[in-house]
Amino acid sequence: MVASEKLRHINSHVIEDIEDYIMLQAFKSKNVEEVKKLIEDDLTQRKKKKGKSKEEEEEEKAEDRRRKFLDQMRPPFVWNFFEPQDVLTPHILRAEADPAKCYADGRVESLMEDINQIAIHLTKHEDIRWKSLVNFTLEIFKAEFKRE
Repeated sequence: MVASEKLRHINSHVIEDIEDYIMLQAFKSKNVEEVKKLIEDDLTQRKKKKGKSKEEEEEEKAEDRRRKFLDQMRPPFVWNFFEPQDVLTPHILRAEADPAKCYADGRVESLMEDINQIAIHLTKHEDIRWKSLVNFTLEIFKAEFKRE
């Protein structure tokens, strides 16, 4: 089965955990609590905007409460709990993301192996495409830094 078909059979919250798990590979030398602290410090830094209205501050607090609640409503604890489309809370990197815990049938591990094989193929046989992908990714992060 190709990776895209495997992906179709994985819950969207687990897909977020896969994304987080991949990003967390950059923090392998740190434990979960250290990564949580880094994420919290980054979030706090992003919120430090001078001149916020009372309404903006209250919305940030409400968003934090919703995010804390939503973290409890994710697989493997609760399946298919989704917010109403008009209230979507932005996803924040989760230091404890472990997508493999969500499915006992090995589908996440199989998908991760496919992703690794694609990465190996790109880095060894598609050098130009790999460099383009890296450059596009860096541009995304540069744009994010400029916005703040």
